[in-house]
Amino acid sequence: MIDNKKYVELLWTGKYGKYEKEGKLPFERPNLPFQTIETINEPRMKELAKKNGVDLKLVQIPSVNEIKSALVGFDLKLFKIPDQVVEKALLPYVKFAEVAYLEVKIEIKEKEVSLKITDFQLPPTAELAEIASKVKDSRELIDYWAIDWDYKGDTFHNQWQSFRVKKNPKVDYDAKHEYEEEGEYQIMVKVVDVFGNDTNKVLKVRIK
Repeated sequence: MIDNKKYVELLWTGKYGKYEKEGKLPFERPNLPFQTIETINEPRMKELAKKNGVDLKLVQIPSVNEIKSALVGFDLKLFKIPDQVVEKALLPYVKFAEVAYLEVKIEIKEKEVSLKITDFQLPPTAELAEIASKVKDSRELIDYWAIDWDYKGDTFHNQWQSFRVKKNPKVDYDAKHEYEEEGEYQIMVKVVDVFGNDTNKVLKVRIK
């Protein structure tokens, strides 16, 4: 009977105020934990986006394991498709970009660290060839870059960022940060090019 059916929907905070399935059964609403892959300085990002007329939307996606844990008790089966099958099916449609070359200069003065992107080179592609004549500085191909000044080796915390906007089509190539305490730190630099590919680099500094 339909009264024994369970409806399952993935939900997040604020998706619905009040909802019922055709006025009959409400959805089962599992409490889904979310895995943080990258955090950002949300207030600053929204302020910059609003100032430059950018429609900014932030999305968090739960991992497969978190979905499985949240749906314990439901008739849920996940099947893994062999990699060779996926590669064969997607090969005509998906292209995996090569990693770009990223050079970052570091300067340390007491507790202040300065970073500067001195070089950024993309591997040759047909898309790059189309716009190459218009690019005077290869760093102009950077669409966005961000820094985690205290990278722990897991989650990337977006603590500083610079991105292109209509009013200013170039990112800032320099960034500074002052540490409060002495010690060794890892700095992760994340760069996204104009084609949407990202390149990461981890740097180590010692603050005395």
